Amino acid sequence: MSRSTIQRLEHDKLRPRPSTLALIASALDPDRRAEIRGRLIAAAGDDLAPHNERWSWYQARQLQAGLDAGLVPLPVADERQRRLGTAGQAMWQLAMQLTDMAAAVIDEPGTRFDELMRLDTALRDESDRLYKEVGTIFSGASRPLRRWRGDPADVSPFPPPLRDLSAVWRWLWAWQVREGRLRPRSAWERAIAATGRQEREMVRNTPEMPERTRERAETGEGSIRP
Repeated sequence: MSRSTIQRLEHDKLRPRPSTLALIASALDPDRRAEIRGRLIAAAGDDLAPHNERWSWYQARQLQAGLDAGLVPLPVADERQRRLGTAGQAMWQLAMQLTDMAAAVIDEPGTRFDELMRLDTALRDESDRLYKEVGTIFSGASRPLRRWRGDPADVSPFPPPLRDLSAVWRWLWAWQVREGRLRPRSAWERAIAATGRQEREMVRNTPEMPERTRERAETGEGSIRP
């Protein structure tokens, strides 16, 4: 949603539609979107603009563009699913590339084949764990929320290039620390472990909202960060 739209709403130059209020509610608190949307609609009263199908389709396209760019905040459980799903898919793709690389050096002397296969197995195992954690994976068109300066420490869901196997091992280790499977060794690792622990606690403490998916499809959800 653009800043000018918010300013026009603030100065009574634009009547809000239910879909617009849904976007605002999601920006305020994605986990309480339905509750906040209801309160905003009640507050708008007779000033609420009627539903417009063309405008709803436009907002749906804007929402998808925000999802593609990783600019739309979602409820914490959905965001965790999106982030872990992206990391798990990246690990699986790296493992497939490592299998091909190992096959190319299988007859060569040295330890290169064993090194590649150890990393291959570790990535596949962690990918399986992440898939089991998140269940249904978001589609590839939906990117994890973009991070900004000042956000809590976290691990990127996108891996380093395979030409640096040590960097891939460090990335995998960091994910295992984040998910509580390995003990942190540094201040940064303790910070990302705290981020993962807090995220898991928030997911456990967030009540289930079965109507969330349906409402998101009908009205759109989220707000594009500037």
